[in-house]
Amino acid sequence: MKFPYFRYGVFYRPVVPVVFKFGDRHFPYRMLLDTGADISLVHSEIAEQLGIKLAGAHKIAVTGVAGRGIGHIHILDLVISKLVFTGVPVVFCRDIPPYTYGIMGH
Repeated sequence: MKFPYFRYGVFYRPVVPVVFKFGDRHFPYRMLLDTGADISLVHSEIAEQLGIKLAGAHKIAVTGVAGRGIGHIHILDLVISKLVFTGVPVVFCRDIPPYTYGIMGH
């Protein structure tokens, strides 16, 4: 699978278009491919768009170059270039900027 790098200002980054699937809901999003990240991380607003209830979900501490936060892990499906990946753990976190791309870990 090949994807072009996207230009953000003067930088080119490996950003992959994905579609989150949860039940009958879908949400298209762009995620920065980060092979050093242990898990995928996105803002909690995406969970709200998908109808995912985070109350009671497993909490996890997240740390990165932007700081620290608390997220909630939920399992859902991702579609990347017509390939469906099922049972993908994703951390939804309010402590990251809401209007940026997510992080796609390995």
